[in-house]
Amino acid sequence: MSETQRWAIVTSDHVRHRYFANALSAHPLVEALVVEPKSRNPANNHNNSADALLLAAYFDRRDISERTVLSAGEAWNFARPLRKIDAPKGGINDPDIVAELVAAGIDHCIVFGSSWLKGPWLEAFPGRLFNLHLGLSPYYRGVGTNFWPLHDGLPEYVGATIHLLDEGIDSGPILFQVRPNPSPDDDPHSLGNKTIAKATKALADRLHLLPTMPRAPQMSGENERNFRSKDFDANALRHLIGQLDGGMMAEYVRDLQRRALSVPLVAEYEPLA
Repeated sequence: MSETQRWAIVTSDHVRHRYFANALSAHPLVEALVVEPKSRNPANNHNNSADALLLAAYFDRRDISERTVLSAGEAWNFARPLRKIDAPKGGINDPDIVAELVAAGIDHCIVFGSSWLKGPWLEAFPGRLFNLHLGLSPYYRGVGTNFWPLHDGLPEYVGATIHLLDEGIDSGPILFQVRPNPSPDDDPHSLGNKTIAKATKALADRLHLLPTMPRAPQMSGENERNFRSKDFDANALRHLIGQLDGGMMAEYVRDLQRRALSVPLVAEYEPLA
């Protein structure tokens, strides 16, 4: 383990983000944490009462699942003392935040769930910003990259990608990817939280190895799909619920090996011995 690495975590303030930060705080190379708050319930943006109730129930179930599966993220609970920097909402690219990390000697950052990191970060940490992206790049891009595979009846495309941050959005070279271990009764929330837990464990195990890991460039292809926030609505959710009610997850689990092999990971995570 290199003694020259000094890491910061850059994340948000939901249960999943606290779970991630709490787990990585045990790593001896992690010294700082930057937290950017985010809004909690996208359903508030919808006005139709029937649709709003459906969407609100969906996000309520998400919160309950996070508190159950990722219970270690109920509160900040660091294994070791960290320098904590609170960024204002939407202010993650404030040069003063980056300058504070640089002044503290931080030279690498692991990112999960913050807003898009731009100029000041890329200039201060060239090639040393690593991101946990929920979704298997490059197949699904944009927003909801573990929702849309399930909407499309393709749970084999659910997972997480650890990649370098660059000027693009989730476009940097890939270090490795993970898939959750599915169950027939999984829903989007349980499957998503399994993904977060598995990716967090992988990063906690090998954070110090990231700078020297091989990187695979992301290649665009005909199977790539890109989604925006406006694409997610009550009708999309109803379609996903129909997929689940039709036995999508049980069918996937029965044919897991073949279907997983049909969507090869760019670089597969192998647990450390």
